[in-house]
Amino acid sequence: MSAKEFKEELTNDIIGYVEDSNDPKRMGRVRVRIERLHGRSGDKKSIPTEDLPWCDVSFRDNSFDYPAVGKVVSVIFEDGDYYKPIVNRVIHYDVNLQNKLKSLNDASYKDFFAKHFDDAHQYYHDKDEGITFDYVKSNINMRPNGDIKLNLRDNQSKLYLGTEDATQQAMLGNHWIDFFDELIQNLMGAKGGPYLGNMGSPVIPNPSMIEICNKYLAIKETFLSDHVFITDDNKIKPQTRGFDTNQRGDSFNDEKFNKSTNTKNSKGYETKPRKESGGNPNNSNIPPTNFSDNLNSSKLPKDATPEEIARTQKPFQDEYKNGEIPLANMTISKHLMNNFTAEEDERKYLLDEASKSLDAWLDLYEKEKKSDWNIVIPTKGYQNLKRQQNTREQYPLKAPIAGQDPFGNANQVELYFGVDKNNKDLTTSLKEYLTRGSIDTNKERSVEIEILDWLVNKGKTFKWRLAGRTATGDQQWWHWIYDSSL
Repeated sequence: MSAKEFKEELTNDIIGYVEDSNDPKRMGRVRVRIERLHGRSGDKKSIPTEDLPWCDVSFRDNSFDYPAVGKVVSVIFEDGDYYKPIVNRVIHYDVNLQNKLKSLNDASYKDFFAKHFDDAHQYYHDKDEGITFDYVKSNINMRPNGDIKLNLRDNQSKLYLGTEDATQQAMLGNHWIDFFDELIQNLMGAKGGPYLGNMGSPVIPNPSMIEICNKYLAIKETFLSDHVFITDDNKIKPQTRGFDTNQRGDSFNDEKFNKSTNTKNSKGYETKPRKESGGNPNNSNIPPTNFSDNLNSSKLPKDATPEEIARTQKPFQDEYKNGEIPLANMTISKHLMNNFTAEEDERKYLLDEASKSLDAWLDLYEKEKKSDWNIVIPTKGYQNLKRQQNTREQYPLKAPIAGQDPFGNANQVELYFGVDKNNKDLTTSLKEYLTRGSIDTNKERSVEIEILDWLVNKGKTFKWRLAGRTATGDQQWWHWIYDSSL
């Protein structure tokens, strides 16, 4: 190209493509390769990227943006000066924005605007949708009818209100109201009333109690907001959107070099479906912290006894590994099935002998339990490898390594019989009982200790025993193992 031709080029808009956007001055400048002036990238005689002049941008105010590497742009030169290039426009929309625009009808197109729209960020106004601020599919949507929707992208996401280190968990009001309704109805006399007197005779609640219960029933609707709604636990609906192409680069054919900077498109962030971990049965009134709190109980204390070590060892000699036992090789426990009803849920299975023995043991409990004893609920059975992996992801500091969870051996269960772990007096008494090995008759009667004593003594008959201490050395009353050597 002659000097005259070169100078003429600098007086026109010229098409090029962005090759570098890491501006050391942080002014949003970019380096643009114009092949008619700089040569084709990679050619021996071409100008290296680092020697290309920095292009200013023509749009600057109270926002900050610049064309991404690979984008096709139009460049002008101030006063025809090669060292004063300015990007005056980007030739193409991001593919996601272009597809969004094509999808709009005439009425929506007239009212649509977007501040930013690609596979990661989508900030826009749509006549029907309202204003949406979307970042990698977690989004805030302000609807035309005044609703405000805050959507988490999937069940791996969390919402923190107040500060980023918030630790208080939101309580799901409807679940609590459902439980409290049952309690109130019982206190008011349903199912025989809340208490039993001498010889099993019912005790009538006093008038003040009835008054309080009736007051609750009258005002309970005021406890639930008509304006704020929370998704049920682990029921986040994965967010989807119609325009989600991860575009890097652009389409460009130079007039002379027929150069294409088009790069391969791919999908943006793919939301993840809810992963099934080993949480508490949904249809049982068990404290929701029971499951996560108990995860450490699967790990051994440093001074573990042979009986405690046995919970980590395979109880069978075949080739199947922890968490990989075929369901066909196990038997469904009817007591576990009461809580794990889904056909595909493996937690209702145990090894054949363990399953039959568990059912016989708990059947006997139902026959022999005293009138004020709580029911015993098996809250955990066999855990397959996939569930162990999901639990480990959800609780990385608490859960055992996948493939090492004792419940993957299909010979262990957790039993819940009404113990509130926040009741320090009760939990201390239970630990003292386990250390002592018998009920202290000098202390006030405890229903929970009586139940535990029955389970410990009768369990031996059915070859069930406590699995031992937690990793911290605490006595545990919930983790049981089938021991064929008893």
